[in-house]
Amino acid sequence: GGEDKVVIVWDLGSGCALAHLRQHSQAVLCMGSEADRFVYTGGADQDVVKWDVAARSCVRVLKSHQGLVLCLVMGAGQGQVITGGRNRDVRVWDTLSDSALPALTLSGHEAAVTCLSAEGNVVASGSDDKTVRVWNAITGRCLSVIAEHQGPLSAVRLAGRYLVSGSFDGRVRQFEVLTGALLKTMTGHRNAVLALDVRGGRCVSGGNDRDLRVWDLDDHSTAATGEGAGGGVTIGGYALGGHNSGVQAVAIANANCVVSVSSRRPGPF
Repeated sequence: GGEDKVVIVWDLGSGCALAHLRQHSQAVLCMGSEADRFVYTGGADQDVVKWDVAARSCVRVLKSHQGLVLCLVMGAGQGQVITGGRNRDVRVWDTLSDSALPALTLSGHEAAVTCLSAEGNVVASGSDDKTVRVWNAITGRCLSVIAEHQGPLSAVRLAGRYLVSGSFDGRVRQFEVLTGALLKTMTGHRNAVLALDVRGGRCVSGGNDRDLRVWDLDDHSTAATGEGAGGGVTIGGYALGGHNSGVQAVAIANANCVVSVSSRRPGPF
């Protein structure tokens, strides 16, 4: 999905487009998939759309956000979708029910919700208000509020008992999920952190400085500094270059492979 308002279904073997799905009236901003059949998209038109990829059709449109839908992740339950957006709320949807309203609305952020992560019944949300909130997706209870970043949040990932976040302050931070305790601050990006992924004790972050940085989350041999209420600072992480503009998305494919996306075509700087 993209600014052309279209969701395209691709055949990875041939590289051919199998279908062009149209329902959104404005740009498609986020996407998630479930069970190799259903895809969910959120748009600048304030809608969340459920698609049946096999049937190449729109299943239903969820209308509750009063603003751009900026982020979307799949929840633990079948048909559970979690969305966040410009209206500052996190919404938990049961797309198998007949209700047109979200099952839960999680309120507390003071600015747009820009990123989400879900693991089991725990949801983490990051916001332009510079905080991360951790929620119970069943009860709607806020478990912790993390206010360590000095800039808007751009990425958040739950990884077992840990939470990792990236921000426009150029820092990647690691926290204890349930207590919100700061464990480590990772510095090295020269500009905003735009994306990150976590897998197998390793974090890869992408920044507006065009670099990817790889961090060992299990290495706590850090230098104590004045940053934050606790934890130390890891400086560096090894860098991977090659992009000629900010790194917008990162995915760890396996132990030896990382996929990253930037916003411009290859070319001279």
